[in-house]
Amino acid sequence: MANTTKYVLLAAVFFVSMIPNLAGATATISGKILDRETGESIPGVSVMVEGTERGAAANVEGFFSIADLEPGRLNLVLSALGYRSLKKDVELADGQDQHLVLRLIPEAVNLNEVEIIAEREGEREYTPKVAQYSLETKELAAMPRLAEPDLFRALQAMPGILATSDFSSELNIWGGSSDQNLILLNGIDVYKPTHLGGLFSVFNMDAIKDVKLIKGGFPAKYGGRLSAVVDVADREGNRNKVQGKLGLSMLSAHGTLEGPIHRGSWLVAGRRTYLDGTTKAMKNAGIIEDDFPYYFYDVNAKITRDFPNGDRISPSAYLGRDVLHLTNDTDDRIRMTWGNNTFSIPYVKIFNHKWFSTNTVAGSFYDSDFRFETSDQFSEFKNNIRDVTFKTDISFFATPNLKFVFGAMAKSLFLNLTIRSDQEVFHDRDYRGMQYAAYISDDY
Repeated sequence: MANTTKYVLLAAVFFVSMIPNLAGATATISGKILDRETGESIPGVSVMVEGTERGAAANVEGFFSIADLEPGRLNLVLSALGYRSLKKDVELADGQDQHLVLRLIPEAVNLNEVEIIAEREGEREYTPKVAQYSLETKELAAMPRLAEPDLFRALQAMPGILATSDFSSELNIWGGSSDQNLILLNGIDVYKPTHLGGLFSVFNMDAIKDVKLIKGGFPAKYGGRLSAVVDVADREGNRNKVQGKLGLSMLSAHGTLEGPIHRGSWLVAGRRTYLDGTTKAMKNAGIIEDDFPYYFYDVNAKITRDFPNGDRISPSAYLGRDVLHLTNDTDDRIRMTWGNNTFSIPYVKIFNHKWFSTNTVAGSFYDSDFRFETSDQFSEFKNNIRDVTFKTDISFFATPNLKFVFGAMAKSLFLNLTIRSDQEVFHDRDYRGMQYAAYISDDY
């Protein structure tokens, strides 16, 4: 009986929130928050109504919504780490919703003395997001590094994450192994998230916009994971001007080019190690005897396009590859290649000030190929993973203090393992499967 009453009350709240306010006495303020210099959306911005406890936090697309506000003049206060705070005067009329586009100015943060006061055990409140962190590129770039800034190396400095050795960037979180983590890039799985046997991650810091690290209490939309979730989102590109950047680290050469398009922006970023080319030139010059037979590269590309009705589409792609090529004086050759290719096409649909959805078509493809050749023998080991995913996530701001998020996902998986030597195939088998999931959660 108690459960029945609970569900009836929940359904009543949901139904009542769907009914338009007949008296027309309240209104909703929603909008997008952008970086004034680049035009990119800013996630996680705090938006508060001055003098009240009413407010909201911008989502990953920079979208926010504050419902059921009384008519009249009010002040919105926007604040975010690394940006100057902004106050915006808004005049609300009866029942007239407003959609705003707000721009924040980047600003260095000067910190004063920090005083930490602990609470007694009896006064401590439960905080469901205690194991969740949202980090931006500026914060990650300031963390410890090896040879060049690296995402996983930076995350290893966070509490609860164990670095197994100086030669591995893999994440062992709260006692779990690295293969128990869910690693996402623009909403799609990355099956091999490291280069050079785990020494560096596949994520180019020049292309990263925002990183969510969730070590426990995962939201329902991420499904079941034993250890942790690392959700990486790429930058959108500069909406105001074309600009580029080139750099050289101890490990790689890297560059970024970005600029505006009509109602949107584009970005291309890439990096490649150069030690193989440098040592090859030194070998040809007689300075050294052997060159370095390994290299890797990453390429990120993204286009963001806004529509007049507020909708947005943001197709993106990633290509990464490791190559190891060994030869000797007898022309015996070993060649190993492996890498990830991903794409993601999310479409954000804003129905009104309370409803919006993100519908995504995405794919992740991983392959590895090991070949050993001699003058009279050939052996090969190949492995392939193909993942194509369709999913939708819907957010509904039912009341000022209640938000529902629900969605569904369908995933098609194809796996292949091939082992052959000369003309004989020892193993060649395909594995296919489908995964389906649906979820609903609330934030009160």
